[in-house]
Amino acid sequence: MKTTSKKTASAGTLESYERIVRLHVVPHLGSKMISQVTAADIEGLYARWRRDGAALNTIESRHIALSALFSHAVRHRRIPTNPMSQAEKLENPVIPVDDRKLPSFDEITAIAKEIGPRLSPAI
Repeated sequence: MKTTSKKTASAGTLESYERIVRLHVVPHLGSKMISQVTAADIEGLYARWRRDGAALNTIESRHIALSALFSHAVRHRRIPTNPMSQAEKLENPVIPVDDRKLPSFDEITAIAKEIGPRLSPAI
C-alpha cells in the first residue's frame, strides 16, 4: 500500500491567500480563465502592484499566494504549465547597511535600560 503525503496550509494561510486573490488578483485578471493567464499578465500584475505603491515584500507575499494557486492548478491538470515560472519577478535589491548609522552598544544599552525590564529583552 502506497502512502501519500499532502501538504496542507493552515486556515490562516488559506484565508490570507484567498484575500490576496480576491483583492489583488481577481480585479485585474478576473476576466480571464486560469488557462488564459500568461507570463506577461503576471509581469503586468507585478508592475501594477508596484505602481500602486506596494512594497517589494508585499509583492513577494502576493507572488507566493499566486504561485500556490497556479501550482495547484498544474498539479491537478487544470493547466499544462505554470505561467509564474516564466514570468520575470521584480528585482528585490539588497540594500547594504551603513554600519555608521547603527546605534552603538552603549546606545542600545541605554535604550534597553530606559524601556524597562519587561521590554528590554526585545532590545
